[in-house]
Amino acid sequence: MKKFLWIAAALALALPVACNKDEKDKENEEPVKPKDEITLISDALVNVEAESSIVPIQFTTNAAWTATADQDFVVLNTKAGEAGENLEIKATIQSLPEDVQGRSAVVTIKAGTASATVTINQGIIFLVSPASFEAEVAGGEFNFTVTANVEYSVKTYDSFDWAPATFDQATGKGSFKVAANGGYSAREAYIKFTIPAIQDPVLDEETGEPTGETTDHVERLYVYQKGNAQVVWTKSLPSDFDVVNTDDPIHDATVSVANFGGKILVSDATKLYEVDPATGAMTAFDVPEGLPVQSICNDDAGNLLLADLMPYGGVGKIWVVKAGDAAMASPKLLIPFVNDAWSGSRGADKVAARGDVFSGNGVVTMIYGGVASYGGLTYGLVWEITGGEAAVYDYNEWNKSTNLALGWFSVPALADDIWLSNRAAFAPAGDKVSDGFFYSGYDGLYNLYYSNGTEWTAVAEGVGDWAYAMNSFATINWDGKKILAGVKMAYFPEWGMPGQLQIYDVTDPTAAALLAACDYTNDAESYVTGAQESSTTSVALSVEGTDLIATVIDSDWGLIFKMKFPKL
Repeated sequence: MKKFLWIAAALALALPVACNKDEKDKENEEPVKPKDEITLISDALVNVEAESSIVPIQFTTNAAWTATADQDFVVLNTKAGEAGENLEIKATIQSLPEDVQGRSAVVTIKAGTASATVTINQGIIFLVSPASFEAEVAGGEFNFTVTANVEYSVKTYDSFDWAPATFDQATGKGSFKVAANGGYSAREAYIKFTIPAIQDPVLDEETGEPTGETTDHVERLYVYQKGNAQVVWTKSLPSDFDVVNTDDPIHDATVSVANFGGKILVSDATKLYEVDPATGAMTAFDVPEGLPVQSICNDDAGNLLLADLMPYGGVGKIWVVKAGDAAMASPKLLIPFVNDAWSGSRGADKVAARGDVFSGNGVVTMIYGGVASYGGLTYGLVWEITGGEAAVYDYNEWNKSTNLALGWFSVPALADDIWLSNRAAFAPAGDKVSDGFFYSGYDGLYNLYYSNGTEWTAVAEGVGDWAYAMNSFATINWDGKKILAGVKMAYFPEWGMPGQLQIYDVTDPTAAALLAACDYTNDAESYVTGAQESSTTSVALSVEGTDLIATVIDSDWGLIFKMKFPKL
């Protein structure tokens, strides 16, 4: 009991001391600074007419403040002040220019760590943010916002099922949900907004001049998604690359590209270049004397073919260099060609081959003639190769002499419809004549055609038009399919028109299935001025591992590039 009393007494003596200490600590503490605050009294969103006006901005704050406007057409009468209640800034809004439908500005008031904004819209406002989306192959969700002070309608499209768009007009918020791209081609989808308050002039289709009528303004928000096709490199052609013979453009040969001995070879019809497959770097390539370089290609066995242009009244030759003969030390004359046929005087070019034409069996083709202004005819030339030898075909019909060729194939267009034969392509579908042939050209038909030797069938329509033509082919077997690559050349690159590499599955050659359509331009935005008359393209195909490789040269855009198509 005594022990308990002693403890109680000790506690009683200690309590007053502890209380006194707490009171002294509170007296020594710094006063707590109030949190910076700013409260808008006026509206955070203000719409004004096109005429000049003054917008009062009222607020209360407990700290010194500053104010700024992010656009020059808004002028503030004061830009700083002390804390206070019912403070006011007058924002003078300048008149809207006649050529501007509407504009928007944001006034920001900062008070210490606090801030507030006032958005001022003048005239008609319709803003979509961001302006567009770039989606990777994997896809994803992409959110956007619409800010508007006028009525508008919205249209989404079921056809864009890979990127369905949703939009809540009450909140102005929407999104695209983009699925993974399982194909090679890039693709795009959009949502459409129509704004009746904004009227656009209707232009005459022929003259481009206003008709006096107007139509509701339309805006589209796009999402662009990459495809599985990959650009390995793109290079501009060197300055000494000769694509135009200004003295005689009609008889210019065409550019060509081939794979040989692990290298890429390119011809400008006067000389060869070697291209590094890894980087695209181009260097001069020495060709043994006597070998022509006006048109080159490779066959399925990796042999290199080199051909003359073969003009009217001359003797053309097609040589073949065996795969592995990197120095071209033992070339073989495969086809001598005597051209006594008047067919527009241009001659033959664009050699193409399938099979093993050096020592085995295969098919060689060229395209011949076709200068419409000369009344020229365009034909496909075909040679059948057996055991490394070209079969002789005797054809003595009028305007054709005996030629070392299997036959002359009339193309499916009228002769005077083909602008120039260098704006057309003709190539074998396989390594046997019975496999047939493909043709397309700048001929008013603009289709991809297949012939089994008796008639032509359009297997892909609309591969060209007045400004484009598919003027080079290459075919190859890959991934259990027969593949055709065609280059759709733009004849007016100065207008920004891109070229396009198209990849088709032609396992069934009568029903070509498009696998990829890849647009291209030169990043340097350079093109060969005045070269449209004689410019052309060329494409070579190869297989690296399981990937399909396409190398394309376009002398109008002045570039060469390499693309990879992985096995999907």
